[in-house]
Amino acid sequence: MIIIKADLPDREEEVALEKLGRLQHKDILEKDFAQRLKKRMEKVFEGQWSCIVGSSFGR
Repeated sequence: MIIIKADLPDREEEVALEKLGRLQHKDILEKDFAQRLKKRMEKVFEGQWSCIVGSSFGR
């Protein structure tokens, strides 16, 4: 997994990387990665989150 861009404060990036680290070992689709990451971020931090995960994003 390669992170191309993250525009997050340190604590938020740490939580996101922790969740992504756990998810990368599961056999799930990229859209499900994004959905699970979004739910985790909304649970830990207030507000609405948008999460985009994919091998084609940003290219």
